[in-house]
Amino acid sequence: MTKLTHLAIDAVGTKYGGGATVLLAFVEAALELEALSALTLWASPRADRQFQLPTDSRLLVVSAPRLESSPLLRLGWHQGGMAAETRRVGADVLVCMNGGGYGPAGVPNLTFIQQSLPFCAEALDTLSSADRLRMAAVRAVMKTSTAHASKIAVQTATMKAWVAEAFGLPLEKFEVFEPSAQLAPQSATSVSLAQMRRTPAGKRVLYVGSTSLYKNLERAFEGFSQCARIDPEARLFATIPADHPLVCARPEVVGLGYLDAPELREAYSLCSFLLMPSLVETVGLPMLEAANLGKPTLAADRPYAHDVCGPAARYFDPLDARSIAAGLSALLREPSELARMGALALARSRALSAARPYERMAQAVVDLALDRRTPLS
Repeated sequence: MTKLTHLAIDAVGTKYGGGATVLLAFVEAALELEALSALTLWASPRADRQFQLPTDSRLLVVSAPRLESSPLLRLGWHQGGMAAETRRVGADVLVCMNGGGYGPAGVPNLTFIQQSLPFCAEALDTLSSADRLRMAAVRAVMKTSTAHASKIAVQTATMKAWVAEAFGLPLEKFEVFEPSAQLAPQSATSVSLAQMRRTPAGKRVLYVGSTSLYKNLERAFEGFSQCARIDPEARLFATIPADHPLVCARPEVVGLGYLDAPELREAYSLCSFLLMPSLVETVGLPMLEAANLGKPTLAADRPYAHDVCGPAARYFDPLDARSIAAGLSALLREPSELARMGALALARSRALSAARPYERMAQAVVDLALDRRTPLS
């Protein structure tokens, strides 16, 4: 008879974005497993999270606000506190969702690396000195965690190569779970997207993301401005504040501000294609979300985009605004090419969903616990 498994997950600090999407999908997949007896989840306070965890009698969510109040407290959690708590709750296996920490001796753990910045010199060069120092600390915590890990999970082949090389780890210690993405149902028509609906179909470009410097928005927006001089009906809709300096100086760029999940789905459905100019991403979740609705991506010619999109994207040199403008202009005047790429994007999205990555990851974690309990023959 298969023994039941108590799984512990460290997700402190996961509040929104791609990390939250992955966490929620993984937890839901784990709760589908009959072998799971209990799931203890250390999390940021509910008021700080932009997602709701499922309700299940086996799921215990432990709010850990103190761990976010001080870098030293977080370091202590990663360097021993997590192991002590894993032992205290009696977990059989531990998942470190944010790439840091490790379990007590005898308890297998999986470290999940979702942060690409510490491994990309080009992107690190865009950061302030303080942020580069923070990324160095993150990398050091990751190195310790991966050294202790029974298995390391990543989402792309590029991340596998980068982490293995950076920390001198054997490739067989890694497992790649290429992610999929699902969108929330669209509800009522959003007032926030009124200008997007008024813009002619075929002229709506969408950017989904933050204003972090490695996102490369200044060059991307300059490229769009160059494109709009030739195609004045074109508009770039971006999920950044309407009063951001990058938006205020460019009437052809519209700041949408924050969009909730149903609004975001509507924005994807309205757009002609997605613009992804980042110098680095772990995955680039918006590319997967757009593909879910058959929308292709115009992306930076960097490994992360090729990993996710393959032929379902057109690529540009992210360091050259003229290259960005040329890519934008080409897609805006080629509806047949957009349709061809959109079909490829939809096929890619369906293939990734069919591979059930989060279910496979949840089963891999339970298997670690079962392998520990299986006596040697």
